[in-house]
Amino acid sequence: MRRLLVVVPVILLGLVACGTTTDPAGTPRSSGGAAAAAPDVTAGPGTDPCSVVTVGEVGAALGAPVGPGQPQPGGLPGQQTCAFSTSGDSPVLATVSTVPGDAALFTTLKSGMGSKAIDVSGLGDAAVRDAGYLNVLKGSQILILSVNGRGSGDEALASLTALAKAALTRL
Repeated sequence: MRRLLVVVPVILLGLVACGTTTDPAGTPRSSGGAAAAAPDVTAGPGTDPCSVVTVGEVGAALGAPVGPGQPQPGGLPGQQTCAFSTSGDSPVLATVSTVPGDAALFTTLKSGMGSKAIDVSGLGDAAVRDAGYLNVLKGSQILILSVNGRGSGDEALASLTALAKAALTRL
């Protein structure tokens, strides 16, 4: 599981970098040659993700008690991640990440989710989901949530939505 927590942020970082180059003047360009909006990733560290949800809220979202959140490395500039896990024979893992970013970075992350990404209404300024992942933009922060062990359908969406609603009250 620890490998998954390191691999996912690294993959996200790779997706952000893919398809963008710079011209000789240093202007970011998409692989199609048109000028690309430069995502705002120069901001300082994001909000501590272990403080935007409580152990009780995560346990309620996952349907089982969890231990304290464990800080994990993030793959994007300023990203901070916190992992929560249930115990037992079939543990469920939830990660909560915060990333300083704007709509351009959110759009880049959304495109990296692929063609199956679905917009989700009613969460933050914008939200998108694919399988066990949910990204939410609120102001100058992006919330990246994942749930592993709850499938990729309605059960995962219910857990992700509950986590997002809890986190957005403190973001």
